[in-house]
Amino acid sequence: MRVDADVLYIDEGDVLTSAGKAAGLDLRLHLVRTDHGTAVANALARSLVVPPHRPGGQAQFIPAASRTAGTTSSPTSCRGHWNASSTR
Repeated sequence: MRVDADVLYIDEGDVLTSAGKAAGLDLRLHLVRTDHGTAVANALARSLVVPPHRPGGQAQFIPAASRTAGTTSSPTSCRGHWNASSTR
């Protein structure tokens, strides 16, 4: 296996893969563009409010997932705290 950190998705014919949710949308738009054309892919991107195509080589904003001391591992656990503090 070869990892290419400079691309958002890979299309090797029978194997297609992406990393992350946004790159998954990029791959899906690529598939729509390949199967149905640029106009359909652009219309879908507009309805999703995403760019129709993003080039690779973009630096990630968060180098690695990290946890602050005292936080919980649940991605939704802070919602209750935020909701409670924002309604005061």
